[in-house]
Amino acid sequence: SYGRAVDYVTLEVNAAFESLLNAPRATVIGKKASEILPPAELKRWLGIFGPVALTGQSARYEIDSPANGKHFAGVAYCPEKGLFAVTFADVTEQKQSEQALRESESRYRLISENTDDVIWTLDIASRRFTYISPSVAKLCGYTAEEMLSKTLSEMLTPESYAFIVCTLPVRIDAYVAGDPDAKVWTNLIDHVRKDGAIIHAEVVSTIVADANGQPVHFIGITRDVTGRIKIYEDLQESQEKYHALVNGLPDIIMRFDREGRHLFASDNLRNIIDIPADDFIGKTHRELGFSEQKCRFWEECIRNVFDSRTPFEKEFSFSNNHGDFVFNWRLVPEFDTAGNIRSVLSIGRDITAHRRIEQQYQMLFQEMIDGFALHEIILDAKGIPKDYRFLAVNQAFERLTRLQAANIIGKTVLEVMPGTEQQWIDIYGQVAMTGQPAAFVNYSAELDRYFEVKAFRPAPNQFACIFVDITERKRAAEALQESQERMELSTNATGIGIFDWDIATNTVTWSRQHEIIFGYEPSPAGTSKRTYRQWAERIHPDDLAQVQSSIKQAIANHEPYISEYRIVWPDGTVHWISGRGRCYYDAQSNPTKMFGVVQDITERKQAEQSLRESEEKFHKAFR
Repeated sequence: SYGRAVDYVTLEVNAAFESLLNAPRATVIGKKASEILPPAELKRWLGIFGPVALTGQSARYEIDSPANGKHFAGVAYCPEKGLFAVTFADVTEQKQSEQALRESESRYRLISENTDDVIWTLDIASRRFTYISPSVAKLCGYTAEEMLSKTLSEMLTPESYAFIVCTLPVRIDAYVAGDPDAKVWTNLIDHVRKDGAIIHAEVVSTIVADANGQPVHFIGITRDVTGRIKIYEDLQESQEKYHALVNGLPDIIMRFDREGRHLFASDNLRNIIDIPADDFIGKTHRELGFSEQKCRFWEECIRNVFDSRTPFEKEFSFSNNHGDFVFNWRLVPEFDTAGNIRSVLSIGRDITAHRRIEQQYQMLFQEMIDGFALHEIILDAKGIPKDYRFLAVNQAFERLTRLQAANIIGKTVLEVMPGTEQQWIDIYGQVAMTGQPAAFVNYSAELDRYFEVKAFRPAPNQFACIFVDITERKRAAEALQESQERMELSTNATGIGIFDWDIATNTVTWSRQHEIIFGYEPSPAGTSKRTYRQWAERIHPDDLAQVQSSIKQAIANHEPYISEYRIVWPDGTVHWISGRGRCYYDAQSNPTKMFGVVQDITERKQAEQSLRESEEKFHKAFR
């Protein structure tokens, strides 16, 4: 009596209505909403649909359905006063994807705010930072807010600032010109801390471009490498001093004939072996009682120098009761006046200490970055690896594995982690026994972590591992794969097909749903390669010119492609298609590809036609 909507009667619904709401048409057609809905829900719908029917103003809405836990989005419009029509879709998965994205962004923010590395973005036009992670306080002594207020010249040393000013325009020009090496750079940049101290930082920066391919900002990671550089400088200094010392020491000098007999042996042999130098003269290594393996090695090397007439250099290890040695061995042919090889001169330099220092410094260097562990391989009676023992680990190892050195040093891996698989013992055994390094990704079921591992042999029957925990990277990749699979399920569930048109080759990649929409047998692989011609052949002859014109216009004007057209299936049935897409261009604005979607809108078109026919009948009846 007051002109307000208090109820409504459902006149018609389609099959999708029945499916989405699980409501057979017989339960709703001709019935008042008050007979079906609870009062609270009826009031909510009247608040949306009542004004539409009474004022003629369309309304968009999103609403949750407590009955089935879904989220719907729709549009209500007024075909004539007192009536309203509604189209709606299930957007539950879209809402879930949006929530997942928000959670992903939250996780990224958590990482960026808790890592020691500094994550930042820099606006290219203003050369000002737009974001700096809180970890900058540890690196530079300033808060993120303080750093955002500073210019580059205030943050960097004059030399590093000059480098940035000179190289930035050149890099941007190279990127715009299509140079792939310009996208990501790694540079050593010196920063000035709040206390005035200079720190060396490794800066990895990536150019981010807008939709037109123009660079708009940098995103980067800054890592303090001051300690690493200091260690490297110390290592270089130590190596230089060591080489100067070794070069001043006497080498072990020998001379051999073609049969490998000793013609000369220097007295300093006594430093490594108990056989007097004089006892070597006129005898071979075999006659002196050396091992068969070593004799074959020495004999072959000496013979090759006589045959090739060229010098030879090799490193080899040697063990006896004096200890384990590593020698740099040089063999030089000696010629007589006629040009014939008279003998071979042997120069043996003890480089055991040198190699040990190199290994120690290499291990120290790696320890500063990654986890490190040194092991001893354990063989069974047949010489087959059956276990290995922890000899040394660094702090990074303890942090990454949560295994404390005090609890594992001297113990075997099967004592510490009984569930360790035999295949890993076999792999490490090969490294320790053959000296062939190995690199692989290892999943530890005991720790439930993924590790990127590099294994090498620092000494006989030993192997060392340098590893990085890549669990988060692996799980992020798995999450991405799951996200892609959810997107595929989403597009299939909503009846949306996806296409990717390579304009240069004129080939189109269709999703499975695209093939179904166009009346093709779907590929078992999930996607298929189609030609532009196969797409055009499906389009209704009366619509082909208009569709092609829409595509050309969208490409030429750099605007979205939107079109509705008919296609004809092999069985002669006609289907209405809604097509949308976006073209992508190279640095010279040449179109390279178009990515878009298609959707079968036949039911909508039929509903619109039915509505028009109904309106015509209505008008005819009341003229």
